[in-house]
Amino acid sequence: MKFKVAVVTGSRADYGLLKPLIQTLKQDADFETMLIVTGMHLSEKFGSTFKEIENDGLEITNLIDMAINQDSPHEIISSMGQGLSKFGYAFKRLKPDLIIVLGDRFELLSIVSAAVMSRIPIAHIHGGEATEGLIDDAIRHAVTKMSSLHFPVTDLYKNRIIQMGEQPNRVFNVGAPVLDTLDSIKLLSKKELINSLNLKNSDLIFSVTYHPITLEKGKSALEFSEVLKVLDVYPTATILFSQPNADMEGREIEKLIIEYISKNKERCQLKSSLGQLRYLSLLKHADLVIGNSSSGLLEAPHFKTPTINIGDRQKGRLAPKSVIHCQGKYEELLSSIKTGLSPAFLNTLIDMDNPYGDGTSAVQTVKIIKSKLRSGNLLRKPFYEVKRS
Repeated sequence: MKFKVAVVTGSRADYGLLKPLIQTLKQDADFETMLIVTGMHLSEKFGSTFKEIENDGLEITNLIDMAINQDSPHEIISSMGQGLSKFGYAFKRLKPDLIIVLGDRFELLSIVSAAVMSRIPIAHIHGGEATEGLIDDAIRHAVTKMSSLHFPVTDLYKNRIIQMGEQPNRVFNVGAPVLDTLDSIKLLSKKELINSLNLKNSDLIFSVTYHPITLEKGKSALEFSEVLKVLDVYPTATILFSQPNADMEGREIEKLIIEYISKNKERCQLKSSLGQLRYLSLLKHADLVIGNSSSGLLEAPHFKTPTINIGDRQKGRLAPKSVIHCQGKYEELLSSIKTGLSPAFLNTLIDMDNPYGDGTSAVQTVKIIKSKLRSGNLLRKPFYEVKRS
């Protein structure tokens, strides 16, 4: 008998991380793999990135539109309500044996709530992490408590999940799934990337991805304005901006980017989605990754590309030594960028190891899921009491 496993993806970011696992599941004869696509994937504003999934040759089982187009608290709550109802109907029809989700986006609360009430066990990837400046922290830990299997990416995160009362025999450090892709994908050369993006100057390339700080109203725009002032110090640098995600105040950041590009059209671009191949190639060939995205801590270090990590959005996550932390203040930002570009700093990264695994995450995850599904009822999960010394 095949196990029916539903993998849910809601954005270009989590799809890039889930892709190796989806492919590995589909190659295993013991699984019937269903792919449910939702969230920002279905928004034209965010690039209609479900088309990238289709272009990868992966069959989409179900498209669930949560109407994610605005970033006010009310609109996000409305989207979550729609998602809860629609996922409830989808799970009733598809009857999966297991749901797989990744990360901490708000749409996950709709997905896992529907799964819990449908009595379907959940496997959660990238749990146990801490991001102190974000509502995502609360969402991530809530998803952990509703999940039956856990696949954190470091031992530190594994121990946090156990600390939350999850049974140790259900928590597995398998490493970050994105490393599976980084070790296997053939990236574009720098010349191919330049031609693909139509870049006029490639002497200095900055990849800038800045998302809102959801716990501090109004801070994001102020902080990002300082980033833009510092970028003026490098008038010959080519700057590739990624579109901010659908969190609260994301559109304010987007307006600032558009205004900046209008004054610097020759050297700046804003991309709703580069696609996985071009984005990873950009991380490899960029001189700096600037912003507050997790890709600066996960993917960029694989290429030994320096990251300027701004503010508290990623505070609490494990950071390789290629990451330079700074607050969103002009002098501190400028100093950090100068450090990241310096030969002395770059020389320290030559022998750097990535702390996020060995590139075998998908194979390990599929093996564990198969074993646990065969062993019996995953829904019953006693609270684990951590012994105090």
